[in-house]
Amino acid sequence: MATAAAPRRPAPPQPASMWTRITESGYSYVSPAVAVLLLVLGFPLAFSLYLSFENYNLLLPFTNGFAGADNYTRLLGDERFQTAFGNTVLFTVASVGTSLVIGMGLALLLNSRLRGMKVFQLLMIMPLMVSPAVTAVIWKWLYNPDWGLLNYLLGLVGIGGWNWTGQPETALLSLIIADVWRNTSFVTLILLAGLVSLPKEPLEAAKIDGASAWQTFRYVVIPLLKPVIWVAVLFRVMDSLRVFELVYILTAGGPGTSTESVTTLAYEEGLRNFNMGSAAALSYILFAVLSIVSLGVVWMRNRSEGR
Repeated sequence: MATAAAPRRPAPPQPASMWTRITESGYSYVSPAVAVLLLVLGFPLAFSLYLSFENYNLLLPFTNGFAGADNYTRLLGDERFQTAFGNTVLFTVASVGTSLVIGMGLALLLNSRLRGMKVFQLLMIMPLMVSPAVTAVIWKWLYNPDWGLLNYLLGLVGIGGWNWTGQPETALLSLIIADVWRNTSFVTLILLAGLVSLPKEPLEAAKIDGASAWQTFRYVVIPLLKPVIWVAVLFRVMDSLRVFELVYILTAGGPGTSTESVTTLAYEEGLRNFNMGSAAALSYILFAVLSIVSLGVVWMRNRSEGR
């Protein structure tokens, strides 16, 4: 009688090759996009960093040479850069602070669910649909000293016309007003989303305890809304520090250098004076400031949340 053959044991699984592991993990799907990003963003960033340490002038191609940190030290000690940096900081603080206060008021108004708020919300979003360049052109018409709408309205109440963008006393203020008009809607939408998502229990408890509307807002709404407020501040600060179109079209940095920003100074150095090394150094100084401010805002946000 023949004996039955012993069953074969299954072969041990072979380890997957590296290519199989990469394919199954999904890296093969995102690697083309990553490669394109590195090519489109990485190379210009690396090359501009190289230029920032070079004495590179497009009009004098045979006199270029390594400058080390001279571009940075010269700019940091330059009075024009210091003025531009001060203008940028003042513009950022005033614009962000004003848009935050107005945006909070508008967000509370929209959250009150009064009649007609849907129409008001639609009108409020309209400035976001306008590009910064178009915003600058619109406000340039409004500020025109001869036939601008703003001076016309002031003339109706007996106030004489004013050269808003042509005098140092009001030029920077004119930029701030135009920037607040365009970006307050963005802040309002972020804060409104935060208000809508707030838990109802603390608000109802404050109402039962007899807290006034101001006390509820100060001691309940603001602490709960702090993470959202910090997000709005972060986005607005980063956007305001990089302001270019508004300044370039409305005032071109004038009168004199009273409204010149770091970005318009970089444009002047790079595309008018062709000092590409100085322009690249200016860009990286601004990048360093943006990084420090962003990290500071994130740190303050985490600290406010007790992290």
